[in-house]
Amino acid sequence: MTERLGVFSIGFSHVCAVRWYIASEEEHHRRVSFQDEFRLVPTRYQVSFDEGYVWD
Repeated sequence: MTERLGVFSIGFSHVCAVRWYIASEEEHHRRVSFQDEFRLVPTRYQVSFDEGYVWD
């Protein structure tokens, strides 16, 4: 399995939600692929990106 890394910043008010996400991430990614979830982030914040530069 190839590890992938994305870096995003959050506000302090979201720390609890991020901790919960990290604790349940393995189970979550059994249902939703990393790629599908990653695509949601730029879409949610209206940021364009070229998938040719994102995936191996």
